[in-house]
Amino acid sequence: MMASATSGIGVSPDSPGSLERGACCLYVRFDGRPDILLTVQMIASEIKGHMSDSYAVVIAIENYQQPGMLPVKYAAADARAFRDALIQRFHVPEQNIQLWIDSDATQNRLLNDLPYEIKQLNAGDRFFFFYAGHGFYSKGSNRLSTWDSHPSNLEGTTVDIEPVLLQPLKRGKCSRNLIFIDACAKGLDAEHANARDVLADLRPEEFEELVLESQYSAAFFSCSPNERSYSFDKLQHGIWSFFLLQALNGEADDAIHRDDWITGESLKAYLRLRVRNYIREETDLRGQQTPYAALHGDGLVEILQVPRQTASGGTLPLLKLAFDKARFRQVQTRSYRSMDGFDKKRGNTEPTSHSASASSWAKRLVRDELAVELESIKKKAREVLQVGRADLSLKLAEDAGGSLDSDFFRYSITADQDGMDPAYIAVTRDLILRVPYQQLPVDFDSIFDRPADEIQIPFNASEIDFDELANYLEQYARQIGGQFDEQESKDLITLILPHGGLELNFDFEGQSLNVGRSTTRGTLKLIAAMNEASATQLLGPPPKLLGAPKKIGVASKSRPTR
Repeated sequence: MMASATSGIGVSPDSPGSLERGACCLYVRFDGRPDILLTVQMIASEIKGHMSDSYAVVIAIENYQQPGMLPVKYAAADARAFRDALIQRFHVPEQNIQLWIDSDATQNRLLNDLPYEIKQLNAGDRFFFFYAGHGFYSKGSNRLSTWDSHPSNLEGTTVDIEPVLLQPLKRGKCSRNLIFIDACAKGLDAEHANARDVLADLRPEEFEELVLESQYSAAFFSCSPNERSYSFDKLQHGIWSFFLLQALNGEADDAIHRDDWITGESLKAYLRLRVRNYIREETDLRGQQTPYAALHGDGLVEILQVPRQTASGGTLPLLKLAFDKARFRQVQTRSYRSMDGFDKKRGNTEPTSHSASASSWAKRLVRDELAVELESIKKKAREVLQVGRADLSLKLAEDAGGSLDSDFFRYSITADQDGMDPAYIAVTRDLILRVPYQQLPVDFDSIFDRPADEIQIPFNASEIDFDELANYLEQYARQIGGQFDEQESKDLITLILPHGGLELNFDFEGQSLNVGRSTTRGTLKLIAAMNEASATQLLGPPPKLLGAPKKIGVASKSRPTR
């Protein structure tokens, strides 16, 4: 029934038996003020074998066709992340998810395709709907903007929620509703570019009717009437959506009610507390944002079970990943001949074998430029992290390279003759994080001249041998449409995941997993890749701290970035 969607973030539980088949889930986000709160509800029990009956429409309009419609910052990121939570946490088949972003979310599509999809649902189905964009209330109806909405004719170029969404749900066979709205209703003006604003107050009555008609309904809004809903650069999400996703991905213990369950009431309380506190303590925003929820009955409806994780946190058996020892790496190789200090007229020749003298020469050739690079990194770190020179400790090695330490990270550069080709020099740059990656500023990777292109994670495989791991990964590749390869003589296994080509290299002899992608550079982008659905399903989600903490005097609270 549904077209396939792309992948994203989410954490899969130990078993797929978390939710009962047939829950309807609606996630709506307006870039405006919501006076409404959509129902969020999910019934859990006996999902296994029935999740193929779960469907979703996920919509985000971050950039509109008309310049007069201000962008909705991070709407696309919120939609993709929510989509991934559906895949990984709720086990919604990816092919059952429609993902409409920007130009895919036209007025014609919402008027025709959306009600059509809802009408196809059966009594045992679950339906998830997510909307991120501008919304408003006018002449008795709540309206959603579309990619081709025009500011001079909003009523004629937007869609009425009632006939395209609410009425099809009320009249349809599907009786389980999950609805989220990230919205507020202030002016669409440049002064409030970080607010998710609309033209006028949204009204909750239409949505409350849907909630009351089904005992399995609930509605969650990002803010209360007369408030704003904000995006924030450091989070690269809407603030409310960020904390919602943390809860759905099992990263928020205070969203759990009891027995590892997130309920309507526990999610409502969690979002209200976390969003308000974050805005007050971590930003310089002067407005208030108080999430609101409309729940059926006592609010204890079970939304999602957060099960205990396995050793790896994903489906990979008996492989214990040491995320606390993870490092971000970039290795550069250069020929001796290409170096400024190489002088053929003076009789210099490229080494043809490995030796102590060739190693020493390699270090002399790169020593000065690596010292300059480290000094440059220290200067940029002061600017980006807004710390003083005393908060950064630079140590230059006697031969070549050195290290830079801070409370945020440890960075080191080493150089030597390349282990594979004696005619080349290898320069290795390693980064270890000292704080949770969510605390890093959005421009963190601009500090480094050569951003990391892989994550290296040690693992303990004492409970599994090479053949068992290879057999498992080969079967897994077939199931997900990935690519499997091995070099048995070197105890190396390569798995390339679908939907973006993330490459996992398992070095069984060295007990190390190297994760990277040819098109991905930078610490934050690599972490985002690790959070993609196909990766988290296998490995589990990366923990908040990829590395080990170290305190040497820098404040751990990162600056708000707007």
